Amino acid sequence: MNAFKQLLSAKDRFFSFTSRQLVDAAARTDSAKLRAWAEWYIDLYYW
Repeated sequence: MNAFKQLLSAKDRFFSFTSRQLVDAAARTDSAKLRAWAEWYIDLYYW
């Protein structure tokens, strides 16, 4: 992630949310595919 930030010159606009915020938002969306992805991600990384 640090190497990626360096490529972008560490511009904050690309990192204004955490991965947990992204997963939480996906879990609350109307999209069944995004909710399924969020469930998969939570099961994989937050067991």
